[in-house]
Amino acid sequence: MESTSIPEPANGAETAPEALSIPLTPPEHCTKVTEDGGVLKHTVTEGTGDLPILHGRCLVHFIGRCLPSGEVFMSSKEDSQAQEPYLVVAGRDSSSRETGLNLAVATMRQGEKALVYIMDPKYGYGEKGSFSFPSVPPACQLVYEVEMLTWEPPEERADRRSMLYEERLEAAERRRKEGNDLFAAGKYTEALAKYAMALSYCDEDFMLQLQGPHLDKAEDVTNPVYLNMAAVQIKIGDYATAAHNATQVLMRDPKHLKALFRRGKARAAMGRTEEALQDFTQAATIDPSDREIQKELRALKQLQKKEQKAGAKLFKGALGPPPNPKPANASEISGADGSSSTSRSAAAGGSSRSHSSREAVAEAG
Repeated sequence: MESTSIPEPANGAETAPEALSIPLTPPEHCTKVTEDGGVLKHTVTEGTGDLPILHGRCLVHFIGRCLPSGEVFMSSKEDSQAQEPYLVVAGRDSSSRETGLNLAVATMRQGEKALVYIMDPKYGYGEKGSFSFPSVPPACQLVYEVEMLTWEPPEERADRRSMLYEERLEAAERRRKEGNDLFAAGKYTEALAKYAMALSYCDEDFMLQLQGPHLDKAEDVTNPVYLNMAAVQIKIGDYATAAHNATQVLMRDPKHLKALFRRGKARAAMGRTEEALQDFTQAATIDPSDREIQKELRALKQLQKKEQKAGAKLFKGALGPPPNPKPANASEISGADGSSSTSRSAAAGGSSRSHSSREAVAEAG
């Protein structure tokens, strides 16, 4: 395991500096801060108290190094004469860089010291790196020595128009999480109110001003809100609004699997079978292995067949029974030879009154 020695400031001329050995590769049994393992944390000294709440304002000291060289690119104690700690927002992921540090600090308690390894550059300074301050090479892995000093809850400004971009997204995200807790507790009306409040921080005027990565980050916040609202509305039977909210996501991302699923459920509940089939068919094309999608698709196809049969029967009934053939008059009944009874009568007994009685008896027989 590679390591580098970091000299501590000497207290006097006769005191030798104390060296601290920092592993340049993650030690065993690191904690995954992100599910993909892009950010790892190794606790050196345990802290006390509660973890910071989402987007809490955390004061930390840290030293950041590039890997594998171990070169320092930033130090809170050396970059300012007063050795002031840095303000880090716990869990902030709306910034374009250093998101790994923000996510790691969200897992630290007061007094805790830890090594934070940024194994995936997207959680650090990205593929392009940074050529201003701080100077970080492209696609660089990092390691931070972090000490959590203290934290306090986030402050929100009364006027949303004066809030920074990150502050608005963070306020919306907090409301979404509060709504999720209410949803899980079965408090559907209260959950919908929290979700609506979350969207109020990312209203149409705000979204229209965004583009590129900033718009992508904002949609990463608003899309789950719309989908969570749709889930609640399906629960309470407000299917039309649920379909509308799922459509808001699909307008931005036509292949969003969860949005297709929830709109399909809402449309099916409204009896709009053909449209629901379109949603689930598209969803099945995107992910053929999803069992829930296949289950819904089979049920809708069976329902469609029943509806088609019922429709055909109803159409047939609307026309009424086929008319019975009109009974023929006796005078119109044809004989075996094709001649009518009238013509035969005329031939047999109506040609003249002088026919013999024998012929008359034959006619009667």
